[in-house]
Amino acid sequence: MRTTTAHHRKDLSMSLVISDLSKSRHGTSLLNGVNLELRSGAIHGLFGRNGAGKSTLLNIIANRLVADAGSVSFDGNRMTDGGGMWERLMLMDETWPYPVEWRLRSVFRLISRRYGGFDDVLAGRMMQAFGLRPDARFMRLSTGQRGAAKLVAALCAPTDIVLLDEATDGLDAAARDLCYRFVIESYGDRPRTMIISTHLITEVEGLVEHAVVLDHGRVLESFDMNELAQRGRMLSGPVGSVRRYLADNGLRTLSETVLGGLLTVGVRGVPSAPMPEDVVMRSFDLNEYVIQITGMDKGYAS
Repeated sequence: MRTTTAHHRKDLSMSLVISDLSKSRHGTSLLNGVNLELRSGAIHGLFGRNGAGKSTLLNIIANRLVADAGSVSFDGNRMTDGGGMWERLMLMDETWPYPVEWRLRSVFRLISRRYGGFDDVLAGRMMQAFGLRPDARFMRLSTGQRGAAKLVAALCAPTDIVLLDEATDGLDAAARDLCYRFVIESYGDRPRTMIISTHLITEVEGLVEHAVVLDHGRVLESFDMNELAQRGRMLSGPVGSVRRYLADNGLRTLSETVLGGLLTVGVRGVPSAPMPEDVVMRSFDLNEYVIQITGMDKGYAS
């Protein structure tokens, strides 16, 4: 997936503000004091290993779960205050909040009435690309087709906030590529706040403008993508050379991997000392960085 969004676009007139958000279930903390300010008109990535709190956070934003403490507001208005706030938001996840026996065209008509419109032109292109028929019943669709139908519903409603929670589950590589292209097309036609939560980080790196990493219910890091290059480096070379360089410069490692006689380490920041001739330094990509800081390389689920 090579198509990218403009990482420089900023619109601070509205933002999604999450303040001191906490949620527990059966004595287990799911979110613990989450604070975020996500600017509007941007595509945000929400990342972390299984159980980090990503789906819980999205469901609270969408008012499908009630937080134990804290608040969510958009454009200065609390999302729980009513007044049509929920007509401004669409969450796509594993659920289908419509009668499964309904035909897709009937569902889309309902969405149009509920949200004050529906992009029939984009919906038509998407359905043709994914092989969906307007008269198909949701319960008769395959897993991949159900995912595509959910994406049509999410992208074609005229909302200000779109939350995509593992939107490409059940889709093959070609269908996922179509999914990302339609996300960009929808965003280009109607810039709005989008949050994409996925484990397929490499596939969405070109889409997201801002990344949020959750770990054990807390915000581990939140940064714009143009800051990624300065957040860390990978060093690789002979074991002795790399270890001497680390020791001489007081560098702490995020991870270490030895293969044969070569040691590869991840470090925070950008080392300023000259690199030995036999040691290679390169930037992280987003997937590598998330793995490094969340410990996904240490046996955790990804």
